[in-house]
Amino acid sequence: GPTDEIDTNRLIERLGDAEVAEIVIGVYLRELPGRIAAVRAASDAGEITNLGDLAHTLKSSSTMLGAHRLAEACRALEAAADRGDTAPQCAQLAEVLMDRADATAIALADVQRALGALVP
Repeated sequence: GPTDEIDTNRLIERLGDAEVAEIVIGVYLRELPGRIAAVRAASDAGEITNLGDLAHTLKSSSTMLGAHRLAEACRALEAAADRGDTAPQCAQLAEVLMDRADATAIALADVQRALGALVP
């Protein structure tokens, strides 16, 4: 899917400096595969409450990094879980979330490289 437009300058402003931004992105990217694996497992098992909790956590960190398309997918899944939507409905939203997570990982890896070039 389309990659998230991450605003590198805004990210640096929000987090203080390029070095901090690079570190925060590094932590996020290291944790993302495990988070997505947990989303997939919860989705496959039809664990709606767990899915909502996972989506909420990922929404917060994604919003902080300006990964708004992924954060929006997280928000949609969290809302569906809170409403008590069916497992198939939640699974569909989880698929969107996982697709966007892949795009976000690519976009953030690019940002991380750009930031790395700025750090002395």
